[in-house]
Amino acid sequence: MKEKIKLNANALKVIAIIAMTIDHFTDIFYPGFPSEPAPIALHFIGRLTARLLCGFSSAKAIIIQKMQRNIYKDLVFINYVFLGGNFS
Repeated sequence: MKEKIKLNANALKVIAIIAMTIDHFTDIFYPGFPSEPAPIALHFIGRLTARLLCGFSSAKAIIIQKMQRNIYKDLVFINYVFLGGNFS
């Protein structure tokens, strides 16, 4: 049975950094946007970085939104327990 390769967030970030580096080196070695297949392939690899990092940003935003909701619930609970539910 084959083992599946598991990638966590840090491994994906390293892949994104490598892909972005490839894209930047392609800009240095092939200035402009050449029509040769090799630079186009290297640019394509680098362009995947934006999609990866946007995915991380949206996931982080969802986590922060849930944390804010939980903090609000905790504050309401603390107010109810320690102040007897007096919201005025």
